[in-house]
Amino acid sequence: MAEPYDVLASLNRMLESEERREQTKLQSSLALMQFAQSKRMADIQLAGQQLELLQAANSQMMGNQSQSFLVESGLDALYLSTLNEDSPEEGVTSMNTQLKKKWKLTPEEANRVVGSVYASKAGNHQGILNIGKDLHSTIELGEMSSIAQKSLFTKFAKSAPSLNEDRFSSMDKTASNQSKILQEMFEFGQGEYDISPDISMQEIQEASPEEIDESLIKLSEETDNTIGESKVISMLDNMTLKDSVKSFDEQIQTLNTEIQGRREDSSNIDNQKRIIQTKQSSGISISESEEQFLNRTKELKALGEAEMKNLNNEIQNLSKERKKYKLAEATEKLGKITSGGIYGMDYISY
Repeated sequence: MAEPYDVLASLNRMLESEERREQTKLQSSLALMQFAQSKRMADIQLAGQQLELLQAANSQMMGNQSQSFLVESGLDALYLSTLNEDSPEEGVTSMNTQLKKKWKLTPEEANRVVGSVYASKAGNHQGILNIGKDLHSTIELGEMSSIAQKSLFTKFAKSAPSLNEDRFSSMDKTASNQSKILQEMFEFGQGEYDISPDISMQEIQEASPEEIDESLIKLSEETDNTIGESKVISMLDNMTLKDSVKSFDEQIQTLNTEIQGRREDSSNIDNQKRIIQTKQSSGISISESEEQFLNRTKELKALGEAEMKNLNNEIQNLSKERKKYKLAEATEKLGKITSGGIYGMDYISY
């Protein structure tokens, strides 16, 4: 028969063992909760970064497709021709009038197209994408499309024959993706962190290297505050990548200022020529120097245009080099989010 103290000792050991098991169970539960919380936070961060990449890539494609649509349709040339007007309002009126007269658009259609063109030039491409989406819907729906869609399609088909169904299809898909991404962003803000598989990544994977590079750069700029700035200095020029990009920006700005000066010179030549010709038409005699100036205006204008062309070529060369540094900077920044690529895709293409 066990002694009383043996029974008490056994009971104490049983209680202590149970207490240890409960404590271990509690610690394990807490550890699992902490792990789950950490994983959830990581998933949220990853979802946010994925949304940023999707938005950056899709925004870039919206801009590219909008510009291609404007060029192929002839709307870009029409827009540029209105920049000679004295004010933006007069430019809008001029473009509106030409669309109604030459394209036979209704006032409502002309207003929509002009508004979308000017918005696209200001960086908002949704209006142009929606026009492309409507034109694509007209093809898809056929006789079931609305009267407004048929009217717009007929006039674009006649006035912009260079446009084709592939362009409309791409614009429709990109516009749809944008709507889905915006919905995902709204849900993300409401606490829903699972990204819908309906948002197509195919366009990103099949995009040209230039479009991918632009998307990378845009994404790195949007995440500057969270990623931080690199302090790595090149041994060759003693500059960071950010400093090199800034140097290119300053050079390009200087050349743009010179071009602006040449434009002002060209405008002054036109004004001076107009004054002299007005004097002549009014029967007022002109001086020898004015006559010489009048005879040289064509030469002076040609010289100014040649100088502007050379300056623009310099800007293009600098812009290409700047893009290489900007892409390197973007790749370096995004390397802090991921290692070796973004979400399983290798984007280092320069």
